[in-house]
Amino acid sequence: MRPAATRAATGCLLLAGCLPSYSFTGAPDAAPDVATTDAQGTDASVEASADGGVADSGDSSSGNDTGSSDTGGAESSATGITLDTGFPKTAQISDGPGTTLSATFDVPGGGRMLVAVVVWGQYSGAGVWPVTFASPDLAWQSRIQTVSSPMYLDAVGVGIWTAWSSTSLTAETVTATRSNGMSADAVVAVYSLAGASQTVGATGGDMGFNGSSAPLSIMLTAQAGGSFVLGGLLDGNGNDGVRGNTRADTVYDATLASGSGNGIAIGRLIGVTSGPGAVTIGQDSAFENDVTAGIEILQGP
Repeated sequence: MRPAATRAATGCLLLAGCLPSYSFTGAPDAAPDVATTDAQGTDASVEASADGGVADSGDSSSGNDTGSSDTGGAESSATGITLDTGFPKTAQISDGPGTTLSATFDVPGGGRMLVAVVVWGQYSGAGVWPVTFASPDLAWQSRIQTVSSPMYLDAVGVGIWTAWSSTSLTAETVTATRSNGMSADAVVAVYSLAGASQTVGATGGDMGFNGSSAPLSIMLTAQAGGSFVLGGLLDGNGNDGVRGNTRADTVYDATLASGSGNGIAIGRLIGVTSGPGAVTIGQDSAFENDVTAGIEILQGP
């Protein structure tokens, strides 16, 4: 989403019919940890440290709307939280006029904290948010939403929902629904975590649609050690993806780069928190027209 001055210079941006196509990639660690240049101009996988204490067993991405960015073994931490095999599940809208975005998955057992991150960017107008989020067998709770204001009021946003699954589930389909059908970029990622608490920790986010720059990163104050931190970012001027350099403590599970001007990323802290205190994931720079939101998932008792 470009600011007014830039939009005037590229008048095509507000017309969905003249928008160029763009690419979508799943997990950045689909290949071994070899430094490669991605849309952010840096090695987005940054996993030479073996995920900083989170064992990564052969991640891959299917690259489609029901794809998994983790299809090897489960990602586990010595402190107790485990990312279930085959997660996160991702889906996307590519310059799409539809009002829904869905992902289907199996929950392998009971005692799982499910976390869903949705990042949404509309090209013109307002009214995308709030997005409702639901699935047949789970009660989803909205934890944090950051939306654009006053420029492009409510047209761009990041939202995070959680649900507790006490039993295994088969072919559970979550659906994010927005309020109009205007063309948009959007990505959803659903995480299934074993060993997590039913109570969430800290949340954090920022927004730069108010005429000032905001960090293209997620900053929060973790409540405890052993926590799983994740979230979403939208760079409203990121034609080639989110800009700046990806922080060395961050891994992206899904990204989207749009020629219309939206760069989207959903990712997490490599490893788990070492203790209470400040945590930052995402990019290392600040820009106008950014939206971010993140959450801390606490370790279970």
